[in-house]
Amino acid sequence: MKTTTGMDTYPRCALVSTAILNRHGANAELEWEEYGSEPDRFTANASHLYRLAPVDYTADTHGAWYTMLESLNQFSDDGDSRHDLAAGILYEARSWACEVSLRLPLEQNWPRNEDYKFTVGIRYLP
Repeated sequence: MKTTTGMDTYPRCALVSTAILNRHGANAELEWEEYGSEPDRFTANASHLYRLAPVDYTADTHGAWYTMLESLNQFSDDGDSRHDLAAGILYEARSWACEVSLRLPLEQNWPRNEDYKFTVGIRYLP
């Protein structure tokens, strides 16, 4: 399938779930992506967040600090796989968030290998 810009587009389907209990948060994601003549890719990720401050999150809270630990896993239907662990810190305000994390490879059978990845992300939260 081609878009109006001439780029190929392929199906993508994902299921995401989030649970928050007091200062703890848990996320899980399952995703499938088709790449035409390339192998399909499957992703299974999970994360745990712990709110450092404030202790109580209320309607008057303007922002919060979290630690985060993520298990990041990718598989393709041709047998390639990658399993990483990421640890970081997140600040989430009402309309934006900023996170810093270090991603460490646990196991790689992937076309492109990486030793580690340091990431900084800023997101707008509408």
